Amino acid sequence: MKDHGFAQDGIELVSVFCHTDDCCPVLGLDNSASEDRAVVIRDDFGAEIRMSRGQLASFAETAKEGLFDS
Repeated sequence: MKDHGFAQDGIELVSVFCHTDDCCPVLGLDNSASEDRAVVIRDDFGAEIRMSRGQLASFAETAKEGLFDS
């Protein structure tokens, strides 16, 4: 399973999101980071975004409501 360097960066792997194009962004928790940067999403190219757990919860709720459905 791809972890995009999370293990070497001390980030706990939570989930891998693969789609048909074989690109697999990963979601992890950086417990050594400040609360507003604890959640990490990193793509296959090394780009990442960081957010708080609360922001991730809000994002997940928006997704559940169908905003991203095509």
